[in-house]
Amino acid sequence: MENRLESIELQGVKTFATTTRLEFPGKITAIVGPNGSGKSNIADAIRWVLGEQSFSLLRAKKTEDMIFSGSQQRSRSGMASSTITFNNEDGWLPIDYSHVAITRQAYRDGQNEYILNGQKVRLKDISELLSQTGMSERNYTIIGQGLVDAALALKPDERRKLFEEAAGIGLYRSRKEDSLRKLENTRKNLDRVLDILTEIKPRLRSLERQAQRFQEYQQVKADLRLLLREWYGFQWHVKQQDLRKTRDAFHEQEVLVHSLNKLHLDAKTDVEGARARLQAYRKELEAFYGELSENHSLLEQTTRELAIIEERQRSYKQQKDNLDLDISNIEEEIKGIEAQGLALKAEIEQRQEEFHEGAEEERIFAQKLADVIKEREQIDFALDKLKVKRIQLETEKVQTVVRIDELENRVNALQNERDRVENAIETLQHQRNEANEQFLLLEKSSQTFTQKIEQQKNEIDEFKHQIERLNHDRLSITQQINHKDNQRTKLSTQLSLLQDAEKALSGYSEGSKKLLENSRQGRLPQGIEPISQHILIDEQYERAISAALGELTDLLAMPSQSKDKLIKYLEAKVDDRVALMPMDQSTQTIQKKDFHHLDGVIGFANTLVSVGKTYRNLVDALLSDILVVKDTETAEIIIGKSDLAIIVVTLSGIVFYPNGLIISGQSPSGKRIGRTRQQAELQSERVLVEKEIEELLDQQMRIEKSIEQLQAEQDELVQDFTLLERDWQVNEGKLQDAKDAHARLLEQERWNTDRLLALDADMIEVQSMIESGKRKLDDIEAEINRVLGEEKKINLELQAIPLFEIQQTLNQLKTQQIVAKNTLDSVQQRYQDISNRVDVSKQRFQELTNRRIEIAAELVEIEKRKRELTQKIEEIQLKINHLETEHVEPLSAIGVETEQSIVELQQIEAQSHQKVIIAERQYTQLQMELERRQDQLNLLRDRIGDDFGLVSFEGDQKYDGPMPLPFNDDLIEDLPQIAEIPESHEDDIKRLKGQLVRIGAVNPEAEQEYIEVKERFEFLTNQVADLEKASQDLQKVIEELDDMMEIEFVKTYQAVNKEFSAVFSRLFNGGEAKLIFTDEEKPVEGGVDIEVRLPGRRQQGLASLSGGERSLTAVALIFALLKVSPPPFCILDEVDAMLDESNVGRFVEELRELSEQIQVVIITHNRNTVQAADVIYGVTMGRDSTSQMISLKLDEVGDAYFA
Repeated sequence: MENRLESIELQGVKTFATTTRLEFPGKITAIVGPNGSGKSNIADAIRWVLGEQSFSLLRAKKTEDMIFSGSQQRSRSGMASSTITFNNEDGWLPIDYSHVAITRQAYRDGQNEYILNGQKVRLKDISELLSQTGMSERNYTIIGQGLVDAALALKPDERRKLFEEAAGIGLYRSRKEDSLRKLENTRKNLDRVLDILTEIKPRLRSLERQAQRFQEYQQVKADLRLLLREWYGFQWHVKQQDLRKTRDAFHEQEVLVHSLNKLHLDAKTDVEGARARLQAYRKELEAFYGELSENHSLLEQTTRELAIIEERQRSYKQQKDNLDLDISNIEEEIKGIEAQGLALKAEIEQRQEEFHEGAEEERIFAQKLADVIKEREQIDFALDKLKVKRIQLETEKVQTVVRIDELENRVNALQNERDRVENAIETLQHQRNEANEQFLLLEKSSQTFTQKIEQQKNEIDEFKHQIERLNHDRLSITQQINHKDNQRTKLSTQLSLLQDAEKALSGYSEGSKKLLENSRQGRLPQGIEPISQHILIDEQYERAISAALGELTDLLAMPSQSKDKLIKYLEAKVDDRVALMPMDQSTQTIQKKDFHHLDGVIGFANTLVSVGKTYRNLVDALLSDILVVKDTETAEIIIGKSDLAIIVVTLSGIVFYPNGLIISGQSPSGKRIGRTRQQAELQSERVLVEKEIEELLDQQMRIEKSIEQLQAEQDELVQDFTLLERDWQVNEGKLQDAKDAHARLLEQERWNTDRLLALDADMIEVQSMIESGKRKLDDIEAEINRVLGEEKKINLELQAIPLFEIQQTLNQLKTQQIVAKNTLDSVQQRYQDISNRVDVSKQRFQELTNRRIEIAAELVEIEKRKRELTQKIEEIQLKINHLETEHVEPLSAIGVETEQSIVELQQIEAQSHQKVIIAERQYTQLQMELERRQDQLNLLRDRIGDDFGLVSFEGDQKYDGPMPLPFNDDLIEDLPQIAEIPESHEDDIKRLKGQLVRIGAVNPEAEQEYIEVKERFEFLTNQVADLEKASQDLQKVIEELDDMMEIEFVKTYQAVNKEFSAVFSRLFNGGEAKLIFTDEEKPVEGGVDIEVRLPGRRQQGLASLSGGERSLTAVALIFALLKVSPPPFCILDEVDAMLDESNVGRFVEELRELSEQIQVVIITHNRNTVQAADVIYGVTMGRDSTSQMISLKLDEVGDAYFA
């Protein structure tokens, strides 16, 4: 195996501040160093230079994290650069270089540059270059820290992606995704077009109805206009007559209203004069009434004040009498309260003396009681002490009795258990013998199952090999079909381009193009055809004939009957250059020599082309004088010797004319002459390719039938194998159960024997404890009897102490003292209340005396004020009588007479006013009638204007307002004056208007819109058909890609499964591991799960594995993927970290085997792993916090590098 990875050069990448170069000449290169030295940064740099964009995989957060950040001794770097060099001598990279160097540079502003062999390129270019080798797809090329275990932690759906990358179906998947996107877009476009059609279809029907309704509307409107013109003429004449009559009546009423208003004004003036005189009398009378009212108010006020004073005088007299009575009562009350106070004072002295005597007697008895209580407490203490001791003894007695009962029950239980254990030992011995016999039978059955399983495995593997060979053949044929299909598509595209170019008249002169377009569009006679489309020229003669024809390459064949018309057309288009020739042009016979005897002569041009019968004469006339030769020497010989007017042209396109003119090169349109040949060749080639595709499809169908037949047979075998394996597993389970049961029974028998011996020892010990307990019980009962005797003696002493009598006497004394105290307090309180009542009564007596003096003084003042008010009332009464007699009564009589005169004048004024109101009402009615008539006329004018526009109104313009502006007669409608119309006229108008209402609103543009929408509907209908065909084609492509992906995926899965099982068994020294589909029917869409069985264990899940077992299982899976689909190289970063020494040895063996296929770079801490390496690099962290690289030999690698 030739090494693909040559070297990696780092500068400023993470901890590698200086330029560091690592070369990889060996199969296995090991990188060692202590933790934190920067070993894994090398793997990150390789991942980074290959175009990785995920910062999480690069252990960074942004581009700046990839650049050396500096330290205390060294400043930070401004950029990071990494260059990886590949050996491409065998061309494994699709680029014409023997060595390929890829460089990635990053700057602190976030910019990245990619360089390929010294040339700046895009990331896309790098990705496309690597994608063709599979390096950009496989995420297991570089196995970083923690990614080994992640291969097991992945969900089945996520783990499937590893197998897809190994199968290399990413290209198919991307094509499928592109096809799905195209299919989705096509379906969206189809949905949009269908939505538009769904929207347009009802609109098309609606527009069709609207167009028909608009035509009907126009006809009805025209009929209605004729009727309305006559009706408006009649109505205009009638309204003018009504207006004239109403206006004459209005003027007459206006004169009458003026005369009545004048009479009413005179009567109103007389009434107002009388009212003014009456107002003056009333004003003078009001002044006297005011003065009279003031006197009456003053009289009322004085009378009211006199009444108040009299009431106050009566009230004070009554208060004085009541005060005299209260004062005498209080004097008697004071005398009685003072006598009660003297009696209570004597009673208080007596009660105090009795209370002191009782207190002394109570103290004496309290002292006697305290002495007795102290003596009794001493005796009680001794008695309590004896009781406590007796209770303790009784408690101990009860406990001892209970303990003896428990021990006796325990003896019985131990005896029962001993009997049960003896029975159990006999039963277990019998069961163990039966289990041993069953184990021997199951072991023999297991050997038989193992032989059958191995035999069926071999048969299934043979079927798998046959199916794999057929799948490989089918894949090869599928690839051939795809290649041929692409070839057919390419030919169809080229043919379509040529046909489109010819249809679009590409390459023709402008004059020819215009003439052909006019002919095809019908503006010129039909049948004009380019002659170049109907002749077929061999490719070797095309250059010569097109050079000889020159501008005649664009020659157009025309029908003879159209010659005159085309000549007229050409005369009108003098600027357009066109070459025309009639189709029936006869060949002009010229004398020809036979030049075939000369070397280098090929023949005349008309004999070198193929043409249909229709154009043969025309071609002969055009090419019969053109001789094709091989070279210029031959041409010069013929031109020099021949006396015929022929044109000689060489194969290289040099034209020799008889007059000596030589022209070289093709005209711009000369290249087009080979289109007909090219179309014929492409058509023939496409037919051949299609025939080959059909043959390949037949082969593919036959292979698929064989695969189906083999698959069916294999499925039957697999089904039988599954049943056999399930029976074997059941038998193995029973075998293991029998083995476990035998061991369990043996252990139970041993345990029961030990238990029997322990029970005998326990029974002897318990009997000894029962006898000891009975002796202790006798001692406790003797001590209890002694304590009871002492308690009886102390109780007799307590009964002799008179504690109850002394305490009862003391309680009686205390009760008497409480009663005496309460009585003394009650008497003292009553004495205090009486003293307070005396003070209150004396204070009340003084207040009443003072109040009696004040009331007497007030009565004197009231009498004085009463006399003054009586005198004032008499004076006011005299003044009121004088005003009423001298002033008020005469003025009232004059006012009554004036009021009677005003009433008479008002009646006259009311009568005249009534006449004016009636006249004005009639005047207003006539004015309203006149306005109504005028409004009717104006409304009629407006309606006429709305229906007819500008109208010339005939009739009396005196009543119709000002004359209209002088418009052009063509713009003004004449309105005739009609005196009478038929009775059915208005009914006809109503009928036509109702018809218009029923027609409703119309769209004037409906007809044009209908034509446009109809054209669009037809166009979209054609588009739907095209989109549906495109959708079907894309669906077919997707199905083919799915089949191809499934074939490749299953093939890779089977290979990886086989390799994974083998690697797992070698790494674990036995055991089994296999991959299973989560969805057998759809393996490409489902997931991939893992089942393992470690040596000596049952099958178990991944979650129950230890850390080392998980790591080793993941290594087996990764190694299997690498072996089945090997990348150019592989980076393993501390994948052996979780392995012990024994596992590392097997890991190293697998690593060496893997290195035979793949170049391996391993980053490790394990000395045993390093021993497998051909080249070793040591990485250390320098004092300036930068990584330093040294090349080492194995014996030079110290323990520091494995820390």
